[in-house]
Amino acid sequence: MARVNKVAINQLDKQLDQIKCVATLARPIYGWIKTIRSVIGMTSKQFAKRLGIAQSRVSAIERGEIEDALTLKTLREAAGALNCRLVYFLVPEKTLKEMVQEQVVKFVKSETQGVAHSMTLEDQGVDDFAEFIQAQVEDVLAKKSNKIWEVE
Repeated sequence: MARVNKVAINQLDKQLDQIKCVATLARPIYGWIKTIRSVIGMTSKQFAKRLGIAQSRVSAIERGEIEDALTLKTLREAAGALNCRLVYFLVPEKTLKEMVQEQVVKFVKSETQGVAHSMTLEDQGVDDFAEFIQAQVEDVLAKKSNKIWEVE
C-alpha cells in the first residue's frame, strides 16, 4: 500500500465486516474436502476421477489440506470436483482504519523519542507531549506516508 487511502479503507472495512462471521468457522477435523466428499456420499475413487488423478492421490490432497500444504490451485480444483467454490480472503484482526491508526502512532512515537526526552528534561508535562503526538499523527495521516510500515 503506497499511500493510505481513507475512502478505500472505509469501503474495504465495510466489505470485511460482512465476512467476519465466516472467519470464526472452524475447519472440520478431517478438512473441508474429505468432510464434504464423505457427507455427500462421494467415494475417493469417484473424487479422483472427477479430478483426473489417481485414487492414491486423494488421501494426499485431503491430508495436505489439514496440514495447510495445498496450493490454491489444488484447493480450487478439489472444490470444483465437489461442485463447490473456493472462497479466499484475508480477515484482519482489527479494522483497517484501526490498523493504520495504530501503526501511525507507533511510527510517530519512534520518530519523536528524542523530542520526548527533551521535553522531559525541560520539565514539560505529559499532556503537552500527548498533544504533540496527536498533532504528529494527524500530520502523518494527512501526508499519506507509506513510511509508517517501516516501524515494527
